[in-house]
Amino acid sequence: MSGFTQGQLSGASSGQSTSSTAGGSTGGLPPPTTSGEWGDWEWVEWTDPVTGVTIEIVEGYATIGLRYWPDWESPPNSDEWDEDFINHPIIADMLENGYELLMPYGPFMAGEFKLPPGKTFAEAYIELPETYQSVLEGIGYVDPWYGVDLQATVPNDPWFDDGGGPGGRDQWYFEDATDFGNIYMWDVDATWGWDYETGDEDIVIAVMDTGVMRGLDDLTRLTEYGLNCWGYINLKPREDLVGPGGGQPPIGASGETWRHGTWVASAIAANTNNGLNMAGGTWGGTILPVAVDLYDRELMSFWVSAALYLLLDQVGIIYLPWMDDEPRYDVRVLNMSFGDVKYNRFWGCCLYFLNQEVLLVAAAGNYGEEGNPVVYPAATELGLAHHHGGYTTPAPADLVLSVTANDRNGYRSVWDLGGGRIRSASYYDPENEEHLMDWVDVCAPGSDILVLNPVVWPDDEDYDIVGGTSLSAPITAALGALRMSRYPDETPNEVRTAIETYIKWWFVPRSEELPDLVDYYNVLIREP
Repeated sequence: MSGFTQGQLSGASSGQSTSSTAGGSTGGLPPPTTSGEWGDWEWVEWTDPVTGVTIEIVEGYATIGLRYWPDWESPPNSDEWDEDFINHPIIADMLENGYELLMPYGPFMAGEFKLPPGKTFAEAYIELPETYQSVLEGIGYVDPWYGVDLQATVPNDPWFDDGGGPGGRDQWYFEDATDFGNIYMWDVDATWGWDYETGDEDIVIAVMDTGVMRGLDDLTRLTEYGLNCWGYINLKPREDLVGPGGGQPPIGASGETWRHGTWVASAIAANTNNGLNMAGGTWGGTILPVAVDLYDRELMSFWVSAALYLLLDQVGIIYLPWMDDEPRYDVRVLNMSFGDVKYNRFWGCCLYFLNQEVLLVAAAGNYGEEGNPVVYPAATELGLAHHHGGYTTPAPADLVLSVTANDRNGYRSVWDLGGGRIRSASYYDPENEEHLMDWVDVCAPGSDILVLNPVVWPDDEDYDIVGGTSLSAPITAALGALRMSRYPDETPNEVRTAIETYIKWWFVPRSEELPDLVDYYNVLIREP
């Protein structure tokens, strides 16, 4: 097999089955119950010795990768690479010593592992790199399992500009009705942009989130099937992994299960110019729901890993033979309205390759009042530069379009959660020693955003006004889908560059911390 980097295994046996190994096994945890309970998981605090950041992790499990950077020609066959990974001397020795491989990511020489009985993650984090430092590439990273925060032409839709929405609000952020009075100018000029492009339904936008509720009259452009990655360690059995439910949890869960994902999807692609209540950023565009969260539990890091791995197959970068009987969608945009202060190296690898085919958009985070830490995956290029260094890693690139939030008055968004709890949009701070490079690219409205809000499962439809960089990201992702509709030959990198370059230069944000404001009109009138 071709594709090994310098020093990679060249003579390991290839006759061993990938379904079992001496001293260890490949297997998987069952999906969670309807209530989301996970039995004997133990949550503990762990301090990253590199960054000094303390987070809660799931004890006894880890994502482990070899000191390796993919050097294969797309698309590699995952079955063949899984076998090479399992038979690698380091992995074989780990399995002999009680590690259990739950899910291999063969093309990336990584996998999800259960640690030997009695071994803590902190011990494995120190011991594994030391034990195998002289063996071939050695261990590249040992990452914990951890929770990730969710970051929340004039159409004829009646709430677009008449103040008829909840609380007397309208969709000011697309085109503020008071613009001509020179009062508010920090919208994205969507109506001017829609004069040039309203969107193509063939553009598929993946929303990696809580799943999206179906059956809503104002949100109908969803792929027939979605990806359901919550609760899965071993994807290959894929029971309910792909289904027409769009990644929805089991029967019995409430509609609130899909709340956040439905907010995001409606900001991107609510049915527009259909005479109903609200408009989406793109009148075309089709949503692929990718569920990586279960209501009332944190989004888990390894569910995101599994989803990114599946998306690589969806767009033809890797080949998963066991997905041949399932639909594959030509995803052009990926929206990630979640984030955490912990950099995940497997995510970084996946996003580096997804960037070849997909525009990557992420929320910068709502941590401006909480130390303003760097947030991932928004800052993936920073992570690639400072956490992958030293072993066959390409030069970092601006992979993810990171979006923070502005309010109607042009200031950085601040949200009052009640009870004295205040949150604000994250931002690049050159005085913060953690901010090693400018990781926040643009801003978009993130205050007083009208969304579909499914609060009663399965039939009731409702709307609400919400805020967060979780909404700034999809408003920007919709612009990416519009640009791709207008100029279908542009690459994701070219689309991202257009969004970052053709900003609202004639009306800049009032907060010095804010980057440039995205502008639909300026992006859509500019030719490649």
